[in-house]
Amino acid sequence: MLLHTTSYLSIEDLQNRLNVSTRTVYSEIKRMNSWLKTHELSGVQRKDQLGYYLHTHEKEVIIQKADTILVGHDYEPCVKERRAILLLSIACNEKYLKIDDFMKLTKVSRNTLLEDMKQLKEALSKQLLTLHYQAACGYLISGKERAIRLALKPYIHSIRTMIKNEKAFPSFWLKGPISYNRLKHLLEQSEQELKLEFADDMLDQLSLDLFFYFKRMKLGRAVHLSNEEKRTLQETDECLAAIRFMARIQRETGLQVHDDEIYFLSTLWLSAKKQKLPSSQKPEEHLIRTIARQMIFDFQRYACISFQEYEALEQNLTMHLIPAYYRLIYHIDISNELTESIKKTQPEVFDITQKVVCHLEKATCSKISDHEIAYVAMHFGGWMRREGISPIVRRSVYIVCGEGIGTSHMLKTQLIELIGYIEVRDLLSKRSYEEMSSIDVDFVVSTTPISFKGKPVHLVHPILTAYEKKTLLQYGEGEVTRFDEKNVNALFNIIQQHTIVQNEKALLRDLKELLHPAYVSHQKGWKPVLNDLLTEKTIQLQQTAETWQEAITKAAQPLLDQNAIQKGYVEAMIQSVDQNGPYIVIAPQVAIPHARPEDGVNELSMSLMSFERPVFFSKDEKKQVRLIIVLAAIDSMTHLKALKQLTMLLSDEKRREQLVEANELASVQKLIDQFSQR
Repeated sequence: MLLHTTSYLSIEDLQNRLNVSTRTVYSEIKRMNSWLKTHELSGVQRKDQLGYYLHTHEKEVIIQKADTILVGHDYEPCVKERRAILLLSIACNEKYLKIDDFMKLTKVSRNTLLEDMKQLKEALSKQLLTLHYQAACGYLISGKERAIRLALKPYIHSIRTMIKNEKAFPSFWLKGPISYNRLKHLLEQSEQELKLEFADDMLDQLSLDLFFYFKRMKLGRAVHLSNEEKRTLQETDECLAAIRFMARIQRETGLQVHDDEIYFLSTLWLSAKKQKLPSSQKPEEHLIRTIARQMIFDFQRYACISFQEYEALEQNLTMHLIPAYYRLIYHIDISNELTESIKKTQPEVFDITQKVVCHLEKATCSKISDHEIAYVAMHFGGWMRREGISPIVRRSVYIVCGEGIGTSHMLKTQLIELIGYIEVRDLLSKRSYEEMSSIDVDFVVSTTPISFKGKPVHLVHPILTAYEKKTLLQYGEGEVTRFDEKNVNALFNIIQQHTIVQNEKALLRDLKELLHPAYVSHQKGWKPVLNDLLTEKTIQLQQTAETWQEAITKAAQPLLDQNAIQKGYVEAMIQSVDQNGPYIVIAPQVAIPHARPEDGVNELSMSLMSFERPVFFSKDEKKQVRLIIVLAAIDSMTHLKALKQLTMLLSDEKRREQLVEANELASVQKLIDQFSQR
């Protein structure tokens, strides 16, 4: 952080960004300074009232010498890194290794290493691989070569900074048929031939993967693919480019490259995340676009929303699903460091995404991991708040992202939501940014460290933290005076002195939205639970209706009476079913009619009506309904928690039947309360 900031960082800044205690910050600064002094650098400095900083000339020295001083023999790997070192040493070393060799390599005890080996053995067994010990040969990995290589990928990823650094490892690690840097250069040539661009982190990952795979090939370990797979891969542009790539490898290394290695490389390229895709369509793209369409349709159905920028979302999702499709086809796992964060910060979006990926699972005959689901959830989450946004252009920004297209769009959406009047000029990969001689925007937001080109750079997480939002919001304000919380409250007090306020809470909310829209956007965190919306005033039981149109109209009446919706919203719900069919029938005997917020929603609300006799939404018997829940959402997010709870209630067949048959309000409220956890 100190390397890539143009200002001072206070203890509070460091605490918030690192999410650690003050004591830990002081301890780390002390340890850092001790280490920097061993490399003849003055270290982290502190200026009263401002905070910590590094001298500009020392930043340049550290960046220039990063490859030789940032990781060295004094670096102590964590447990995860140490286990990766052990496994890669076993898999790729030319001589057999035993515990004594690993004790010298890692400088940890025999018991610690034996525990590491036990954990590695358990992890590999889940992938049908065996890690075992032979007195004469030391440690060995047994299993299919393809499975071994794919099992190594996450371990390579976990220590890629150390591997690229070269000083951190003994000399035998650096010996291979071809260097990492040369592989990266050859991959960049292949990018040009394929007219695509890998995501920055994926280009690094591919280069390192191949570095170790070629070490395996040198040991005589050969991968094998089925004839059916090879026939399919033969027709791809990636296969043709892989032939040229491997021909260069043979010329430079003398390795004998078998055809199966070319096909295996093709699978890696097809499944890699892309920053830019070629203009020519792949044979599978029509299928994948259809899958994207089905997923979007179901997402809208489950979330009770309608995406206005449907075509753009479809294109964006299709671009992500193309490599994801190949990852699932060829059983290539991907890691996602944001998975737990997505589950925590956007649980409803993740849960709905988990349902809609069934279309991709069906097409690939593969179970989708939480990491893949999280990437798709990031796409949907990035588009959730786009409806109704009309940004007023004020400040301009470049977004630089090394994690691929989906993450770039997610960050763009967060910025527009946070600073509604910002102009995002372009989404750039790190390489594209570094190639620019100058930039013509007000500032840059990046998820990865980049060079300074005369404009402020904000280094952030792909999902903005509260602290990062606060910093960006302040910066994005520019020179225009903005109302803050004190201004809003002062204005509210003045109004209160000169008039009778009938609804203080509503007036305060409207003042904030009028005078400080960014504040409102940032503060909309309240998500009501189910019993906040379904109350005694909005629940009606055992009614009658001759048609589905009459049923929807009757069910919506309590919301009209409360002025929560306008009459046009009822008409829009009916029109939506007329145009799209009975998609609102989401469970046996249950329908959830809804329309867009702009069709006449005054406030977030819900009503429930049960019917004595079934109401027919079509000739299909499955479309008979005895329970209608009208949903009026104010945006794409606020209602999701209550909707998730309603879905859980309706998914329970016994309780759903109790709702349908209930004659007493108290019994319905009791059921609703059981699922209304805050």
